[in-house]
Amino acid sequence: MQTNEFYVPEAKCREIYSKSDLTSIIEKSCSKTFFWQNQEYIYGGSGHKAGVILYIKAYRVEPLSTYKGTLTPLKYGPHFEQVDLGNRERSYAGMLLTNGGRELVVCAPEYTFKQLDVGKQLSIF
Repeated sequence: MQTNEFYVPEAKCREIYSKSDLTSIIEKSCSKTFFWQNQEYIYGGSGHKAGVILYIKAYRVEPLSTYKGTLTPLKYGPHFEQVDLGNRERSYAGMLLTNGGRELVVCAPEYTFKQLDVGKQLSIF
């Protein structure tokens, strides 16, 4: 059974979080992607508590030239117009982005990245 949750080292969490530029999505580009297990992803949001990253939401992206998904790739405006009309689920899936001259398609599902708890001793008293 495939899970949509990855546990990653603290350094990888910090790297992913450094890619958090949601305004670039609105501006129809995505200048910051990251790789995990040979797949390319884009940051989609995160949750924090007392300055600690609890989780990071992300979507896998793939080049338009190899995209074989069921959704027709659309830029930001037309994509969310279709969402508002009820023709697409409310997410970034199927959105067409530009990254350094490359056209990328955001693919479902959304993934959650969490930090591994390495080297932390549990208190039993």
